[in-house]
Amino acid sequence: TFNAPVNTTMTGASAVNSNGGNAFNSTLDLTVTGSADLRLHVNNNDTFADEVRVNSNGGAGIRFGTGSSSGTGTLAAGHTVAVGSGGFDAGVLLFDNFVQLGTTPQSLTTTGSSTLYIYGGTVFNADVTASAPRVYLNGGLYQGQASFAKTGSGNDNSDGGNTFNGPLELTTTGPGEIRMHVYGDDQYNDDVTVTNPGGGGIRFGTGSSAGIGTLAAGHLLSVGSGGFTAGILSFNNFKQLGTTPHSLTTTGTSTLIVYTGTEFNAPLTTVSPRLYLNGGTFQDLSKFTKSGAVNDASTGGNTFNGPCEFTSTGSGELWLHATGSDAFNNDVQVNSTSTGGIRFGQNGGSATLASGRTIAVGAAGFTGGNLLFKNFTQLGTAPSNTLLCTGAAALYFQSGNTFHAPLTTTSSALFFNGTTFNGTLYCTKTGASTDVSTGGNTFNGATDLIVNGNGALQLGNTLADAFNDDLRVSCNGTGGIWLGLNSGSATLASGHTISVGTGGFTNGLLNLRNFTQLGGTAQSIVMGAGGSGTLQIRTGVTFNGPLTSDTPGLLLDGGTFNGTTTMTKRGTANNSSRGGNTFNAPARLENLGSGQLLLANVVADLFNDDAELVRAGAGTMHVAYTANTTFMGDVSLVGSTGIIQFGQNGGATVIGGSGDRAFDGVAAFPPNVRHFRMNTSGGGRLFLNVTMDIYGATDFMNGEIHAASTTSTGNGIVRFASTC
Repeated sequence: TFNAPVNTTMTGASAVNSNGGNAFNSTLDLTVTGSADLRLHVNNNDTFADEVRVNSNGGAGIRFGTGSSSGTGTLAAGHTVAVGSGGFDAGVLLFDNFVQLGTTPQSLTTTGSSTLYIYGGTVFNADVTASAPRVYLNGGLYQGQASFAKTGSGNDNSDGGNTFNGPLELTTTGPGEIRMHVYGDDQYNDDVTVTNPGGGGIRFGTGSSAGIGTLAAGHLLSVGSGGFTAGILSFNNFKQLGTTPHSLTTTGTSTLIVYTGTEFNAPLTTVSPRLYLNGGTFQDLSKFTKSGAVNDASTGGNTFNGPCEFTSTGSGELWLHATGSDAFNNDVQVNSTSTGGIRFGQNGGSATLASGRTIAVGAAGFTGGNLLFKNFTQLGTAPSNTLLCTGAAALYFQSGNTFHAPLTTTSSALFFNGTTFNGTLYCTKTGASTDVSTGGNTFNGATDLIVNGNGALQLGNTLADAFNDDLRVSCNGTGGIWLGLNSGSATLASGHTISVGTGGFTNGLLNLRNFTQLGGTAQSIVMGAGGSGTLQIRTGVTFNGPLTSDTPGLLLDGGTFNGTTTMTKRGTANNSSRGGNTFNAPARLENLGSGQLLLANVVADLFNDDAELVRAGAGTMHVAYTANTTFMGDVSLVGSTGIIQFGQNGGATVIGGSGDRAFDGVAAFPPNVRHFRMNTSGGGRLFLNVTMDIYGATDFMNGEIHAASTTSTGNGIVRFASTC
């Protein structure tokens, strides 16, 4: 028992375990300057009835208990334990089974390389403020306000087991992290404030913690007035109870991470430069804003039972469920006001949007960056989903997606790279970029593709697309729509059609390559005469049903037409077709415009049935221009108001096949043929019912020509030019 002031200094190198049983009825000053620490009430109880001051000047420190003590230290009401005038710059300051009575506020500030430990059995009934380079909270009970600041380096894993019945403030100012409830459970029964003005950060759990932190109903978790400008704010096995809304805003270079086992029952709003959602459960409205410049790949494993909204305001992308699975059980909204954007899925992750719920662009808009979907499944056939992006935003539909409900989209750029659409689809591209999609998509509902900008929408670059319902295409910009590129292809299911949509096709190119129309359903592609839209049929295209097209521009570059075909060109532009086309049913080609229609410029065309060729506009019409064109049936130029040129650049006009056939035309406009070849089989005859002017080579190989006229001035003869 000490009734007078006690001032003792320990200088040695051997630790001293004091058994306890002491009563300090006056002030107590403890100082350690040596390499061993001083330990009190290791086995028995000590009472401190006056002020206690601790100093460690380069020493090993002072322990009230050892971390596993059976003794208890009690500080009387109205008194404090504090760092003395000598300071505490090294070693350990530890409290185990230490009870502070009364409401007198406590303040402890250590510096240098020192460490503060608070173990189980320790009770602070008053407010306590502590600052130390390293801080471990391993089981204390705090009845008043508690404020802990960590100033040093090194990450400190607190065991947990703490109960905070008053407000708690955690602050880091150094490069090290405070980590709470790493192994045991913490209970937060009042408000919690986190502050990090440039330090390492604060973690509630570590990402693999066994301990759980629970925030009581009616209380708040928030960022303090000093801000959270750097480091990590993370939650693992953290439970927020009750319905009180929460808001967390961090700035600078800070990162917010929500790990598995974390549950927010109340509405939650967060803003942070970096953001990772790695396994949380959100029971109410949740709003997440990422403001930074770095791409953040969340692993996934989240469950959103309330509505959720994701916003990117910086240049970095927010990636959701990169490797795990997310469940969206309520409506989802997305916003991007800078160049960052949002990705649903990356690598092997997946997500499910519950039946009856929607995904849409929020009130802030999606004006820039990428909105990407991969391995995303939207369940249910209603209601419709709408994604209306503006500005320079790009929309990507990657592999593994399934949309069951109707979907309407607008975006500057648009990519289809492996998605299944089971409902109606209405997609509009507005931008100037050429967007090349890989393909691999399945369109099971009626599909509208619209281009209103100057960039082309190109589908099926390397993989096959399947259109299992009607396909409508529209273009009011100059970009155009391409189906099938390189090794990619497209198939239109039997019983369905490709046609121009209600938006019209006034400009741009409708380019079909490796496109197969199955079944015999009649097709109609009508662009009208008022614009400059062009239909281009390229290699690998097959129409099995009748086809009617009426377009300003027309390019025939390798299609196969198995049904009756009528194709009309009405525009002012000159169109030079490559050739390589095969018409296996009657075909009618018309040039009613002022631009040139040129056929077979590179490879040969083949008409296996009757052919009607009509030039009834101001534009010229050239058949077999460079490569040969073979006619196996009747040929008619009836309806022409001008001369049709055959073989102007060396192509041969070949009459083939067996049996009789006719060559009809308009007397006033006899065909002009540069290279004529008669090569029928089985005694096939050509009945020439219009005069033919031949200006080049003539090959009479097989068959007979029967002129309709018996005089040199009548209609239906062959006239050879003097230059032959």
